[in-house]
Amino acid sequence: MKKRTGILIHSRYLRVPNWAEQMWGIPPDLLGHFPKAVLVVLQEEAEIVFLGCGLRSGPNGEMESEFNRQYILDNFHRLSEFAEFRGIDLKKAKERIKQILVLDRSSLSTAQEVAFAGKAFEDAGIEKVVSVTCPTHAPRSLNEALKFFSRPESKIAIHNISVQVSDIGWAPNSDVMVFEPPHMPKDLIAGALRQKIAKMLLDPVELQKIKKALDLL
Repeated sequence: MKKRTGILIHSRYLRVPNWAEQMWGIPPDLLGHFPKAVLVVLQEEAEIVFLGCGLRSGPNGEMESEFNRQYILDNFHRLSEFAEFRGIDLKKAKERIKQILVLDRSSLSTAQEVAFAGKAFEDAGIEKVVSVTCPTHAPRSLNEALKFFSRPESKIAIHNISVQVSDIGWAPNSDVMVFEPPHMPKDLIAGALRQKIAKMLLDPVELQKIKKALDLL
């Protein structure tokens, strides 16, 4: 039975280099962030689409969600340049997506995007969540989603949480580092050390100490 699905489209800071290439992609085969998101929305027959980030990094001080909504709608006809959209009625698809788009007006981080989207999904009776982002951001996106939907009061099971990625990221995938908890006896020492390092990197005070130490090298 088909589950009621919500799609979270993560945002990308609007002033990063090659923003348009990352977010749109390179036709006919390399889907950027937005074409991939539209494709997932259509494939999943989504009930609600949450367009993330309330940060005002737009050229005229717009929120990222506002800027991104206009960018997607203004360029919707160009989806025909991608092989994945052949045979899709783009006019009909555009009207459908306009009806179910919800703009994030508050979040300033990935964790907040997930939390605000998650609340909107739970209020709408959503049963399945798909986040759409770039490859290098996917591990963080999934981790934040799993943390949020693992809450005892969550109405959405974590086995119904997933992430879909675009074909173009802002950095090589080899640059991503995951600090996984220890899960094997031989990994206890190294795993515990990874966890300690990860926690230090999340602590602003410890991070400043690390920065000062590196500046001395």
